[in-house]
Amino acid sequence: MRLWKSVCERRNLMIIAPKAGNPRGWNPAESVFVKAAVEDFVKQYPIDRSRIFAHGYATGGAFALSLLFKERELFAGAAVASATLRTAPPPNTPDYRIQLHFNSGSADADHARVARTVEGLRKMKY
Repeated sequence: MRLWKSVCERRNLMIIAPKAGNPRGWNPAESVFVKAAVEDFVKQYPIDRSRIFAHGYATGGAFALSLLFKERELFAGAAVASATLRTAPPPNTPDYRIQLHFNSGSADADHARVARTVEGLRKMKY
């Protein structure tokens, strides 16, 4: 987190970085904990709710995506690296506009799956 301090100061950002209960990755039930942490943070600080994003890498990115689709009224989007959807998202609705940012290198073992995830979301008009 120390590496992010200068970025946050320069760009006027705040980061919440909870850790999964299991070092091997997030349990879907932990979404309740993450949601509560973000909601508490929003109560304590003047946060622009349209800029609240979930982020993660690989399985953490899959968790960020599931959290976004489960808590669309709280998160404005997700930025993930080397991550794919584990379950189908709900239908897109204009009431909950979201932003999605995917990053995956061509040498990444999951690159083709990430590309299929992005294409599937495009077909759903996300």
